[in-house]
Amino acid sequence: MKEHPIIFSSEMVRVILGGRKTQTRRVIKARNVFRCYLADKWHVNKNPISGWQVFPYPNIPQEELDKLNQSAIRNNLPGFKCPYGQVGDRLWVKEAWRVGAWAEDSGQLALDYMADGYCRREWITVADEDLFNRLWEQSTMEAQKRFGIQERYAWKPGESPCHWRSSIFMPRWASRITLEITDVRIERLQDISEDDAEAEGAHGYTNAASPIDFFICLWNSLNTKRNFGWDMNPWVWVISFKRIEQRRDI
Repeated sequence: MKEHPIIFSSEMVRVILGGRKTQTRRVIKARNVFRCYLADKWHVNKNPISGWQVFPYPNIPQEELDKLNQSAIRNNLPGFKCPYGQVGDRLWVKEAWRVGAWAEDSGQLALDYMADGYCRREWITVADEDLFNRLWEQSTMEAQKRFGIQERYAWKPGESPCHWRSSIFMPRWASRITLEITDVRIERLQDISEDDAEAEGAHGYTNAASPIDFFICLWNSLNTKRNFGWDMNPWVWVISFKRIEQRRDI
């Protein structure tokens, strides 16, 4: 069992915490060439293939590509593994966070999470001493800007003067959500079903005609700027998961 990081927006973190999201789609990052690694037993256009091949994406019929890609995933072929992991692996969620409090004598932090304003009361030991010192120094300076120089600082939970930190820079020990992968497949984005749209978090959707319409709006809000909007219909990894209890020994 391996662990892999995965970033979710604050909105999606709230849906995961609410138990309404059990699936995510991530763009397969390919540009001009879509790699299909084929074993000897596979054929394209009825011609036997020997060894591994790389085919320009436009030269393979879509239905044939679908079949070969799915086979590549099922057989875990080298170079065609989902970068987020395989069935049974775990995902640790990266989200926006900040230092909520610190204990300089013990090298421990308490954290706040932007998605739902949750304040983690238990102290988390930061094994990396240099990282702890950086976070402690930065947090102390931010407290000084707010309250002036004091021997000790105090504030109510959730009112930390420290700045919010990007999900990109969340370390493993700061993550509060761990997921277990239950299924991995690929498909075209626009092939999503109503049930899968709901699994993506489109429960109780408003101002949308259907769960898929809700998903389209959500997808475009996150991916249009990356040139992977709904109309582009990119290939995507479809990752199903279940939430498990957070490990406390990290």
